[in-house]
Amino acid sequence: MTASIELIRSVLNYDAINGCLTWRHRSPDIFRPSTGQTAAEKCRLWNGRWAGKLAPNSPSDQGYRTGTIDGRHVYAHRVIWALSYGWWPEQVDHLNGNRSDNRLKNLSASSNAKNCRNRARGTANKSGVVGVFFCQRRKVWRAQIAFDGRQKFLGHFKDFRPAVEARRQAELTL
Repeated sequence: MTASIELIRSVLNYDAINGCLTWRHRSPDIFRPSTGQTAAEKCRLWNGRWAGKLAPNSPSDQGYRTGTIDGRHVYAHRVIWALSYGWWPEQVDHLNGNRSDNRLKNLSASSNAKNCRNRARGTANKSGVVGVFFCQRRKVWRAQIAFDGRQKFLGHFKDFRPAVEARRQAELTL
Protein backbone atom coordinates (compact mmCIF):
# COMPACT_ATOMS: atom_id res chain seq x y z
CA MET A 1 0.00 0.00 0.00
CA THR A 2 1.37 3.39 -0.95
CA ALA A 3 0.86 6.69 0.81
CA SER A 4 -2.00 8.82 -0.47
CA ILE A 5 -1.13 11.48 -3.00
CA GLU A 6 -3.05 14.08 -0.96
CA LEU A 7 -0.91 13.31 2.10
CA ILE A 8 2.28 13.52 0.05
CA ARG A 9 1.22 16.88 -1.41
CA SER A 10 0.63 18.17 2.11
CA VAL A 11 4.11 17.24 3.40
CA LEU A 12 6.44 17.64 0.38
CA ASN A 13 7.48 20.24 -2.19
CA TYR A 14 8.95 19.25 -5.55
CA ASP A 15 11.50 21.29 -7.50
CA ALA A 16 11.11 20.07 -11.10
CA ILE A 17 14.28 21.81 -12.30
CA ASN A 18 16.60 20.08 -9.82
CA GLY A 19 14.49 16.95 -9.30
CA CYS A 20 14.48 17.37 -5.52
CA LEU A 21 11.80 16.80 -2.91
CA THR A 22 11.87 18.85 0.31
CA TRP A 23 9.82 18.69 3.49
CA ARG A 24 7.17 21.41 3.88
CA HIS A 25 6.75 23.45 7.06
CA ARG A 26 4.14 21.91 9.33
CA SER A 27 1.58 23.50 11.60
CA PRO A 28 1.15 22.72 15.32
CA ASP A 29 -2.25 21.05 14.76
CA ILE A 30 -0.45 18.02 13.23
CA PHE A 31 1.45 17.33 16.47
CA ARG A 32 0.15 15.86 19.72
CA PRO A 33 1.27 17.34 23.01
CA SER A 34 3.14 15.05 25.38
CA THR A 35 4.40 15.36 28.91
CA GLY A 36 6.96 18.10 28.86
CA GLN A 37 6.24 19.37 25.32
CA THR A 38 3.35 21.24 23.78
CA ALA A 39 2.26 20.65 20.19
CA ALA A 40 3.69 24.07 19.29
CA GLU A 41 7.10 23.12 20.74
CA LYS A 42 7.13 19.83 18.86
CA CYS A 43 6.19 21.66 15.69
CA ARG A 44 8.95 24.25 16.17
CA LEU A 45 11.52 21.50 16.73
CA TRP A 46 10.36 19.48 13.72
CA ASN A 47 10.35 22.51 11.40
CA GLY A 48 13.77 23.56 12.67
CA ARG A 49 15.23 20.16 11.92
CA TRP A 50 13.39 19.02 8.78
CA ALA A 51 11.47 21.78 6.97
CA GLY A 52 13.16 22.70 3.70
CA LYS A 53 15.53 19.70 3.86
CA LEU A 54 15.77 17.01 1.17
CA ALA A 55 13.27 14.16 1.46
CA PRO A 56 13.18 11.16 0.95
CA ASN A 57 16.91 11.29 0.43
CA SER A 58 18.56 8.11 1.68
CA PRO A 59 20.45 6.30 -1.09
CA SER A 60 19.35 2.69 -1.60
CA ASP A 61 21.76 -0.10 -2.51
CA GLN A 62 20.55 0.24 -6.13
CA GLY A 63 21.19 4.00 -6.29
CA TYR A 64 17.60 5.25 -5.88
CA ARG A 65 16.58 7.97 -3.40
CA THR A 66 14.33 6.44 -0.76
CA GLY A 67 12.77 7.16 2.62
CA THR A 68 9.63 6.96 4.74
CA ILE A 69 6.42 8.94 4.55
CA ASP A 70 3.63 8.23 7.04
CA GLY A 71 5.40 5.02 8.08
CA ARG A 72 5.55 3.72 4.48
CA HIS A 73 8.72 3.08 2.51
CA VAL A 74 8.77 5.17 -0.70
CA TYR A 75 11.07 5.85 -3.63
CA ALA A 76 11.53 9.52 -4.54
CA HIS A 77 11.07 8.95 -8.30
CA ARG A 78 7.71 7.23 -7.74
CA VAL A 79 6.59 10.00 -5.35
CA ILE A 80 7.57 12.64 -7.91
CA TRP A 81 5.55 10.88 -10.61
CA ALA A 82 2.50 10.64 -8.33
CA LEU A 83 2.80 14.31 -7.30
CA SER A 84 3.12 15.45 -10.91
CA TYR A 85 0.50 13.26 -12.58
CA GLY A 86 -1.84 12.22 -9.77
CA TRP A 87 -1.47 8.42 -10.11
CA TRP A 88 0.93 5.63 -9.16
CA PRO A 89 2.43 3.81 -12.17
CA GLU A 90 3.52 0.16 -12.09
CA GLN A 91 7.13 1.35 -12.37
CA VAL A 92 9.03 4.55 -13.17
CA ASP A 93 12.00 4.40 -15.53
CA HIS A 94 14.97 6.79 -15.42
CA LEU A 95 15.51 7.61 -19.10
CA ASN A 96 19.19 8.52 -18.78
CA GLY A 97 19.93 5.51 -16.54
CA ASN A 98 20.97 7.71 -13.59
CA ARG A 99 18.82 6.47 -10.71
CA SER A 100 19.38 9.57 -8.59
CA ASP A 101 18.37 12.00 -11.38
CA ASN A 102 14.74 12.64 -10.46
CA ARG A 103 13.97 15.53 -12.78
CA LEU A 104 10.51 14.98 -14.27
CA LYS A 105 11.87 15.13 -17.83
CA ASN A 106 14.06 12.11 -16.95
CA LEU A 107 11.17 9.99 -15.64
CA SER A 108 8.79 7.80 -17.61
CA ALA A 109 5.92 5.58 -16.49
CA SER A 110 6.77 2.02 -17.39
CA SER A 111 5.69 -1.58 -17.11
CA ASN A 112 8.04 -4.16 -15.64
CA ALA A 113 8.68 -5.65 -19.11
CA LYS A 114 9.49 -2.26 -20.63
CA ASN A 115 11.76 -1.36 -17.73
CA CYS A 116 13.67 -4.64 -18.13
CA ARG A 117 14.28 -3.88 -21.81
CA ASN A 118 15.90 -0.57 -20.82
CA ARG A 119 18.45 -2.16 -18.52
CA ALA A 120 22.04 -1.09 -18.78
CA ARG A 121 24.78 -3.42 -19.96
CA GLY A 122 25.82 -5.77 -17.17
CA THR A 123 29.21 -5.41 -15.54
CA ALA A 124 30.23 -8.89 -16.73
CA ASN A 125 29.47 -7.96 -20.36
CA LYS A 126 32.77 -7.54 -22.17
CA SER A 127 31.37 -7.02 -25.69
CA GLY A 128 29.95 -3.59 -24.87
CA VAL A 129 26.54 -4.53 -26.34
CA VAL A 130 23.61 -5.87 -24.34
CA GLY A 131 22.66 -9.37 -25.53
CA VAL A 132 25.89 -10.02 -27.45
CA PHE A 133 28.71 -12.11 -26.02
CA PHE A 134 31.57 -14.32 -27.14
CA CYS A 135 30.94 -18.04 -26.77
CA GLN A 136 34.38 -19.34 -25.76
CA ARG A 137 33.53 -22.99 -26.37
CA ARG A 138 32.40 -22.50 -29.98
CA LYS A 139 34.66 -19.49 -30.71
CA VAL A 140 31.72 -17.49 -32.10
CA TRP A 141 29.66 -14.45 -31.11
CA ARG A 142 26.18 -15.20 -29.74
CA ALA A 143 23.26 -12.79 -29.95
CA GLN A 144 20.11 -13.08 -27.86
CA ILE A 145 17.28 -10.97 -26.53
CA ALA A 146 14.74 -11.37 -23.72
CA PHE A 147 11.10 -10.92 -24.72
CA ASP A 148 7.90 -11.83 -22.84
CA GLY A 149 9.97 -13.34 -20.03
CA ARG A 150 11.91 -15.70 -22.29
CA GLN A 151 15.34 -15.62 -23.89
CA LYS A 152 15.19 -15.64 -27.68
CA PHE A 153 18.30 -16.98 -29.42
CA LEU A 154 19.23 -14.84 -32.43
CA GLY A 155 22.17 -16.84 -33.73
CA HIS A 156 25.88 -17.56 -33.67
CA PHE A 157 28.14 -15.34 -35.76
CA LYS A 158 31.80 -15.61 -36.76
CA ASP A 159 32.17 -11.83 -36.56
CA PHE A 160 31.10 -9.32 -33.94
CA ARG A 161 29.32 -6.79 -36.21
CA PRO A 162 26.69 -9.21 -37.61
CA ALA A 163 25.87 -10.32 -34.04
CA VAL A 164 25.35 -6.69 -33.00
CA GLU A 165 23.21 -6.04 -36.08
CA ALA A 166 21.04 -9.10 -35.32
CA ARG A 167 20.53 -7.83 -31.77
CA ARG A 168 19.64 -4.30 -32.93
CA GLN A 169 17.16 -5.65 -35.51
CA ALA A 170 15.52 -7.79 -32.83
CA GLU A 171 15.20 -4.73 -30.56
CA LEU A 172 13.44 -2.82 -33.36
CA THR A 173 11.17 -5.74 -34.25
CA LEU A 174 10.21 -6.72 -30.71
